[in-house]
Amino acid sequence: MDTGTTRSPTASTGAADDGTATPGPTDDVSTTPGPTGDAPGSRDRLPLAALVTANVISAIGNSVSALAIPWFVLQTTGSAARMGIVAAAGMIPFILSSVFGGALVDRIGHKRASVIADVSSGLTVAAIPLCHATVGLPFWLLLVLVFAGSLLDAPGSAAQVALVPDIAGRARVSLERVNGLTQSMVNVSRLAGPLIAGTLIAAVGASAVLWIDAASFAISAALVGRFVPSIARPAAAGEGSYRENLVAGWRVLWSDRPLRGIALTAVVTNAVGAPLGGVILPLYAAATYGTARSFGVMVAGIGAGALLGAVAFGAIGDRLPHRPTLAVGFSIGFVPLTVLLLEPSLPVAVMALFTGAAAGGVINPLVVTIFHRRVPPAFQARAFGTLVGLAMVAAPLGVLVAGSLVEAVGVNPILAMIVGIGSLTGLLILAHPAFAGLGSATPPAPATPEPGIGVSGP
Repeated sequence: MDTGTTRSPTASTGAADDGTATPGPTDDVSTTPGPTGDAPGSRDRLPLAALVTANVISAIGNSVSALAIPWFVLQTTGSAARMGIVAAAGMIPFILSSVFGGALVDRIGHKRASVIADVSSGLTVAAIPLCHATVGLPFWLLLVLVFAGSLLDAPGSAAQVALVPDIAGRARVSLERVNGLTQSMVNVSRLAGPLIAGTLIAAVGASAVLWIDAASFAISAALVGRFVPSIARPAAAGEGSYRENLVAGWRVLWSDRPLRGIALTAVVTNAVGAPLGGVILPLYAAATYGTARSFGVMVAGIGAGALLGAVAFGAIGDRLPHRPTLAVGFSIGFVPLTVLLLEPSLPVAVMALFTGAAAGGVINPLVVTIFHRRVPPAFQARAFGTLVGLAMVAAPLGVLVAGSLVEAVGVNPILAMIVGIGSLTGLLILAHPAFAGLGSATPPAPATPEPGIGVSGP
C-alpha cells in the first residue's frame, strides 16, 4: 500500500466531501487486486496470519509485563510507593511516544518499526531479571528500563496498525474483518494475559516470568520479520525534517472533518469513560455488594462484552454503515449503565455492563477501519498515534477529576453524569455535519514489495 510520489502535507487527505475516498498522489499505484478484486489465485493469507499472531503475542506480553513488573517490584522492594512510581514510568513514555513517535514510524517504515519495537521491549524486559541476578538492580536503573521498554510500545502498535491495509489486500479480506479479528484477539489477550501472568508467577516466580515475557516479544518480532512483506514507503513519508513530518501528521488528522470529529469524541469519551474502571465501579461494587469479587465479576463482564462486540464487527462490519454504527456504539455503550443507578442485583449489573461493552466493542475496530480508509498511506502511523495520544492524555485527567467529584457528591451523581455525556456523543455523531462524510470506501490494493529486514513470506 505504501507507494506513491510526493504529496504536500497541507493537501487533501484523500477524502472527498461526500465521504468517499479519492486517490491522491500517495495512494497505492500497484496493479495487484485488493480485497475486492476478482483475480483468481492471488490470495496470500500467510502475512495476515503472521501479523495477527504477532499482535496477539505482543498484547499478551504487554499484559504479562503490566502484572509481572509491579509484582517483581513488590517482591524485591516491598514498597507500594515504588510500585506506583514504576507504573508512572511506564505510562508517561507511552503517552509521549504515541504523539511524537508516529512520524518516525512513517519515516523508517512500518515493518521495520514493528520489529524494532518488539526487540526493544524484549531486551528491556530481559534486562530486569538479568541485572537483578548479576550486577544488581538499583531502583533508578529499574525506572530507566521500564521507561525505555514503554517508549516504543505505542510506535510499535501504530506500525502494526499501519501494516494492516496492505496485508488485508494481499489476503483479499475486508478491512472490517481484519480489524475486527485483530481487536477480538487483543481483547482475548487482555483477558488471558493477567491470568497467565498470575499463574506463572505463582508457579515459577516473577523473575522467571519476565524471561518468558522477553521471549514472547522475540517471537513476535521474528514473525513480522520473516513473514510480513516490506512495502515501499511513499516519498512523502521521508521528506522534510522530523518536525515537519510531525506537523504534517497533525494537519492530516485535523484537516479531515470526520477524523477531527472522531478525535475530539475520543478525548471526551475517554475522559468520562476512564473513571468507570478506575474510580466508579470499584467504589460502586464496595458500597453495593461489599466484596472485591463483585468488582472482578463486573470487570469480567465488560471484557466479555467488548470481545463479543469486536467479534460481531469482524463478522458483519463490512455490511454496516459507518456513521450510524459509530453512533450506536457510543450511545448504547453508555445507556445500559443507567441500570446501575437502581442498585440492582449483581447478575443484573453485570448484564448491563456486558451489554454496554458489547455495543462499545465495535468502536475501536471501526475507528481503525475509518482511519485506514481516509488517511493517506504516508501518514497512517503518525495520525493514528496522535489519536491514541490524545485519548491517553484525557483518560488520567478524567480519573483525577472524577475522584475529586465523587468525594464531594458521591458515586451515583457522577455515574449519571458519565452516562449522560457518553450517550450524547452518539447523538452528536448523528446530528453534527462534521460526521456526514463517514462513508465507506473501496479498500486499497496491496503495495509493491521492496527489500527490507527479514524475508517476506511466499
